[in-house]
Amino acid sequence: MRLDRIEQQLGDGPCLEALQTLSPVLLPDTGTDTRWPLYSKALTAAGSKSVLGVPLPLGEDSSAALNCFAPDTGLFTDGVINEATVFAGMAAQALSLAVRISATELLVADLKSALESRTVIGMACGIIMEQNNCSPEQAFTTLLTASQHRNQKSATLPT
Repeated sequence: MRLDRIEQQLGDGPCLEALQTLSPVLLPDTGTDTRWPLYSKALTAAGSKSVLGVPLPLGEDSSAALNCFAPDTGLFTDGVINEATVFAGMAAQALSLAVRISATELLVADLKSALESRTVIGMACGIIMEQNNCSPEQAFTTLLTASQHRNQKSATLPT
């Protein structure tokens, strides 16, 4: 996390480039690579000599990437990069599923809340209709007017 934070604070580095290009980005040697001088210097001081940024393809609305750090150069071979890319693809599927489940749970909670509010509003309209001998539309208009004047949601108005 400490090493990842360096890139986040600087706003530049291989992981962020991987997010933009949607391709793995290798910083093979923090001592000789000149693309991100501040980042390379900070990583070297923290004990990392090589970094691999791998994007996680999540779709249009989300993005993520993995930062893989190595204490020495030459550890990110083509085979390791391929394995990291395969792992990122699997991780992206799991993360996408988790995001969809979370979004579905939020939607369910919103729908439950809406149904509860609808029931309360319907009961309030029924009371207004009985008390004022009016139509459902007139009762709902009365409820809306009271809600607006009191700056309070209709479902929470006292009846």
